[in-house]
Amino acid sequence: FISQFSTDIRFVKGSTNEVADALSRLTVAALSNVGIDYMEMSKWQKHDTDIHKLLESHTSLKLQQLPLGDTGTLTCDMSTGKPRPVVPPSMSRLVFERFHNLSHPGIKATVKLISDKFVWANMKSDIRQWAKTCLPCQKSKVHRHTISPSGVFQ
Repeated sequence: FISQFSTDIRFVKGSTNEVADALSRLTVAALSNVGIDYMEMSKWQKHDTDIHKLLESHTSLKLQQLPLGDTGTLTCDMSTGKPRPVVPPSMSRLVFERFHNLSHPGIKATVKLISDKFVWANMKSDIRQWAKTCLPCQKSKVHRHTISPSGVFQ
């Protein structure tokens, strides 16, 4: 059976080798898409000075420029093994709304949900503040604080 195949080894330029190109771009393809425009994020990343400083500094983040489309790149943290795009400040609220507004899961769950997929400076405090001011969350939150009547305890 194996004798049917040839062992011809030939060089194929990367831009014309669609199979290798698809395999090398799996990391960007693995990004979740909940209405987030990654090409737009890439454009904002290029103009964000904080992201440029982050790329040059030594942090616990493992930042990589991943290819996006034919011409773009997306700065992602790879420290968790999965690509987590570095969100510029201009898009952080949008990312929060896209994930939080799906089911209004609360502060801790929203932090976990977003931090598994994205990273930005002061992310936890931003999410905490935005979730606290979410009207649907405030309306549906159950308050279990009972008020005891004043008087002598019997």
